[in-house]
Amino acid sequence: LKGIELHDLNVFSGPCLLFERKAGTNNAEAERFYACAVYRSRRVCPYRVNVTGENISGHHVSEDAVTGSALKSSFCYAKIRRKVNSWKNKAKYYCSKCNDIFLLPHVHPLKGPVSIAELRRPTQLLAPLTQKHSESQYWFSDESLRVLLVGIRNSRCNGVLCIGTPTVFEYLQSNRELRANCKSFLLDIDSRFVSFFLLAHFIILATSTFVCYVNHVKYKRPDKSVVRFFTDLPLDVFDLSEFSNYRFCDKCEKYVTKTNLHCDFCESCPLEDGYMHKHCDICCRCVKESYEHCGACKRCHLPQRCPRFLGVEARN
Repeated sequence: LKGIELHDLNVFSGPCLLFERKAGTNNAEAERFYACAVYRSRRVCPYRVNVTGENISGHHVSEDAVTGSALKSSFCYAKIRRKVNSWKNKAKYYCSKCNDIFLLPHVHPLKGPVSIAELRRPTQLLAPLTQKHSESQYWFSDESLRVLLVGIRNSRCNGVLCIGTPTVFEYLQSNRELRANCKSFLLDIDSRFVSFFLLAHFIILATSTFVCYVNHVKYKRPDKSVVRFFTDLPLDVFDLSEFSNYRFCDKCEKYVTKTNLHCDFCESCPLEDGYMHKHCDICCRCVKESYEHCGACKRCHLPQRCPRFLGVEARN
C-alpha cells in the first residue's frame, strides 16, 4: 500500500483495523478505511485513513483528540491498597470522582465506610461505563462467576488470564484458596482498576466476553443469553447441577440445557439456540423442529422459504 507505512497505522489508544462499509446506490460501492480498533465511534477517536486502490490517505490525530477514558487517567497502581495498609483502624470512604479512598471529610460525595472485602471487588463500587461504541461494560452475575470458579478449581489450573473480565479477576482475588494457589492477571482497557490492584496483577489492553450480566436489560436472564465456554478444559469440570434448567449428559460428558436432547445419529447434544430440534436423515444433521427438508435447494428451512424461489443464494 502506498502513501503511508503500515507500521504507522496506529493511534494513541492502540492499533488500527481495516474496515469496509457499503455505500452508493444499492450498496454497490464499498469504502475501505483504517480506524481505531478500540474506539469505534469517531466522536471518541476521530482517527481515520482512507484506502483507495493501493493508495492510503488520511490524517493523524493528537492524543488530546482521543476522549477514551483509558487515555485520560494517570497510572498509579495500588494506591488504594497502600492507603488501606496505612489506615488499618480508620473508617475509609470511596470517592468515585477521584477513584480513591479518603478519611472524612472530603470535598466530593463518598461511599462508605468501605471494607477490605468491598475494595477487593471494585466493580461493586465503580459505575459501569456505558459508551456502547467504545467502553460499554456489563458485570457478570454471581451465578455465572460461581460456575467459572468451580470450573477453575476442579481443573486444578495454576494460572488464569482474565481478558476484559474484571469481575472474574476480582472474584479470584477475593477467594483466599484460589488467591494462594492460582495466579491471576487482568488485561483490561478500563484504567480505573489500577488504583485497586498491583502492577503485577494488571495490564491495560482489551475487552470482551459474554455470559449472564447483572446490569444488562436483556442478558441478565439466563434464558436470553446463550452461554458458550471457549476452553480446552474438560467440560465436565463446569458444574451446573444447581441450575434447574441444565442437565448432565452422560454420553457427551457435559452439562447441557434440559431441552437439548441427545441425538444418537449426530452423537451429540446439538441444540445451540434454545429451540427444539429433530434429525434430518437426508441432511444427516439436526435442524429446528419447525424446519422441513426442501427438495429444490436440498436443505432444511422454514416452509415457503426456499432461497431458490425467493431469489436469494442459499447459505452454506
